[in-house]
Amino acid sequence: MKRDGLRGAAGALAGQVTLALGTLLLQVVTARTLGAEGLGHLALVLGYVVMATAVSTGLVGDSLTVLDRHDPTVRSGLVTAAALVVTVAAFGAFAVGAGSLGPGVALLFAAATAAFMVADLLRRTLMARLRFWSLVQVDGLGLLAAVTVLLVAHRTSGLALGHVAAV
Repeated sequence: MKRDGLRGAAGALAGQVTLALGTLLLQVVTARTLGAEGLGHLALVLGYVVMATAVSTGLVGDSLTVLDRHDPTVRSGLVTAAALVVTVAAFGAFAVGAGSLGPGVALLFAAATAAFMVADLLRRTLMARLRFWSLVQVDGLGLLAAVTVLLVAHRTSGLALGHVAAV
């Protein structure tokens, strides 16, 4: 029993570390390739994503851990709330980004915001089910996908803010 608890705690910690490493990598790549101005834009973009995700987590993510998500009515309510919050946040991301980033990058930013929020809700579901090591796998795949997008962009057309906003 004690060993399972330690394994679960290690998985929970590893899940948070992989998510944090992905964000750190994104910031370092942005600072090195796009300079201070690009890093400033990324900070604004990430600030919006963090705020939107916090709202989503408060409304839906926390409810996953305390409500009976096996009840069809509760599950339907959670899915509806999640869809509504993610949709509103994506439109908000486009509105926020359209003025300062341009419409093309704002569209990428909106899609990336929605994808991140959905991934976070899936992470919360895994946490509620105590599947912490699955978080490491999911975050590792997300990090691999982000690095792949950045490398392909860097080699083909040069890295731009739109590429960073999309991951």
